[in-house]
Amino acid sequence: MIINNLQAKRLESLLKYLNNNNFYWNKKLSDAEFDKLKNIKDVFYKLEITTKKEILENFHSYLDVSFTSLVRNEDLLEDVSNISKLTKNHDRFLHNGYVVEMTSGTTGIPFPIIKSQNERFIAANQLLHQRKGHYSGANIKNGFLLAHEVDEKLKNINFYDENYDMSEIVNYFILKKPKWMFVTANTLRRFVNAVNVKECYENVHNIGVEFIEVTSAPLSLSEKKDIESMFNSKIVNQYGCREVWNIAYECKCGKMHINENVIVELVDEHGNFINEDNKVGEVVITSLVNKTTPIIRYYLGDLARIKNEKCECGLKTPVISLAGGRKSEILKNTNYFGSQVFRKVLRALNFSKGVKYDKIKIVQDGEFHITIYIKECNDNLNFEKAFVNVANTLVENFEQFSINFIYNYPFKNEKNFLKEQLFICKI
Repeated sequence: MIINNLQAKRLESLLKYLNNNNFYWNKKLSDAEFDKLKNIKDVFYKLEITTKKEILENFHSYLDVSFTSLVRNEDLLEDVSNISKLTKNHDRFLHNGYVVEMTSGTTGIPFPIIKSQNERFIAANQLLHQRKGHYSGANIKNGFLLAHEVDEKLKNINFYDENYDMSEIVNYFILKKPKWMFVTANTLRRFVNAVNVKECYENVHNIGVEFIEVTSAPLSLSEKKDIESMFNSKIVNQYGCREVWNIAYECKCGKMHINENVIVELVDEHGNFINEDNKVGEVVITSLVNKTTPIIRYYLGDLARIKNEKCECGLKTPVISLAGGRKSEILKNTNYFGSQVFRKVLRALNFSKGVKYDKIKIVQDGEFHITIYIKECNDNLNFEKAFVNVANTLVENFEQFSINFIYNYPFKNEKNFLKEQLFICKI
């Protein structure tokens, strides 16, 4: 990843701030000889990869002292990880304008990210700027946000429940006549199904939606074509995560340009950084905005390629393309990567069903059979029923699979220090 001069200046400013206001990063920057090296890139490249596990183990010292000096809570991690206090958007307002946003670890276990209002404002403003590239008049009021919704009516509807009838959402969509839409791939599929059931295709087709921003998972080419035809609009892909919101955004030429507020690097499965253009690796990100919970050389693990190329849209930032997953991560007899889909299943179980566990691994050991190894689950029976129900909604024809639940975790620590593999296909 090439760090341009503007990013280098912002990176230097960020690291100076963390050196003076963050106990954890003061130590880490000292080890990287921050005060001795003149070139900030040399300091940056000496920093090791940061993982969710490492952040949780050092949680209080990892945060900005401007925040920790306000709360003075010895049980801070336990408090901000309490999912019962979250909104249905999986966030919660804390002290003095700070917010905790809950993401998930590799195996779906809740992971809290604390941000200031200013950090969230910068991220939101950057997204709005990218949206205006597809429709210059885009704003929050004329959008239809089915992800991180701000509309009071949508806030009060729990349409994340897979059993919720989306007809009400479709009616409101037709009434509101939005100019653009922000939605996850799964919610969009449910919305489309509701449109077909209600037989209001023409109403949706003629509303005048300029673009549909899709996040969280890609749509198949056939799905994309059918949905674009239904809305008489185009689908624009956004790649992001709760930690930094947007990582890359699709331009008018159909290429995903990396956000200028984020530095994206790739590593191989052993954690070695990849310097070659267009070679598949695992994503590591650095936010030039986040100070409260620093995101520096932070391991995400999504497989991707990065290319530095000229684009007719005029943007000069590198282009990223997601690789989906490895062949060993494909759930056989389906069109899904097991590592991706089961992470979503487990996230739903954690946030919606209150199921907790220490460790989990899912193994496909037969054509239509998986074995799930679980360590220290708080509700075995609820876990089994919920897992099957949620998986059936996310994986087509999953009812053909039989499952063996084993409440024992016989696996030793993974050789790959960056992550523990959630799904393994052994056939």
